[in-house]
Amino acid sequence: MTKRITAIVFIYACTVVAWFILSGIIITRTEAQDFKLKNAIGELWGTRQAQKAPYVYYKDNKRSDKTTSLALESSDIKVNLNLEHRKKGLLWYPTYKVTFRGKYVIKNTTNKTKEIGLDYEFPAQGAVYDNFKFTVGGEEIENIALDSGKISKLFPLSANETKIVEVSYESQGLDEWSYTFGTNVNQVKNFSLVLHTDFKEIDFPEESISPTEKILHGDEWELSWKYSNLLTGFNIGMIMPKKLNPGPWVSKVTVAAPVSLFLFFFVLFVFTTVKKIKVHPMNYFFTGAAFFSFHLLLAYLVDHISVLPIQ
Repeated sequence: MTKRITAIVFIYACTVVAWFILSGIIITRTEAQDFKLKNAIGELWGTRQAQKAPYVYYKDNKRSDKTTSLALESSDIKVNLNLEHRKKGLLWYPTYKVTFRGKYVIKNTTNKTKEIGLDYEFPAQGAVYDNFKFTVGGEEIENIALDSGKISKLFPLSANETKIVEVSYESQGLDEWSYTFGTNVNQVKNFSLVLHTDFKEIDFPEESISPTEKILHGDEWELSWKYSNLLTGFNIGMIMPKKLNPGPWVSKVTVAAPVSLFLFFFVLFVFTTVKKIKVHPMNYFFTGAAFFSFHLLLAYLVDHISVLPIQ
């Protein structure tokens, strides 16, 4: 009996080791593909986009380079996110198209005429921007000069005068979209951001602000962030929903497989002992091999057959 139990335990342990080796191979192959293919997707489609609020400032005097920042008087932003999953190799990547429209009101809060400076930074360096428009005071800036991924514009403002700056474009990104107010705690006045999605499963990044209002239209969301006078160091963001990737899924299934084999061996051993049926350890070996062959076949077929549910 002792030799029989030892043989069964040895067979079970060898099968478990084989499962862990198979799982490790799947993980290694998936991670290697992900590192290579994600870079390829980023080059072909785009990367994560983080749209920063425009930075507005004025020089303290003409002879000095010292500047003083100005808070935006108001921000009215409209964003549309359209999800388009793309498959590369064995992995699905949550790519999206974004339409951005921002309307900002700038006010000279001093009692003197100032030359106001505005720095607008693009959300990603390696992205494509179509239908880009940049207007200051109703005048569209035609010849846009880029400097390290940003646009700088100088314009005069009289005391207590206001001007409207509008920015709009269409672009595309990967994984996540966000709107940032700055690196530190910032004052946000008369802020409104309305985000439309064409997908139902929404999630927000860590250390981000939740919407003040959420409206579901079928399978689409209309999310709003509206504040009159806000002090915050957090951002607004949206994480794109992901599809089930076959590599990680098969790895998890394979790692959990020893549990089912243990229960089967245990029940089989108890019943055969009670019924006094002699089952040779080789039968346990072939049973373990059958269990393992299923996951080996699964790891191979997942390269060719989709594991996603039929929709």
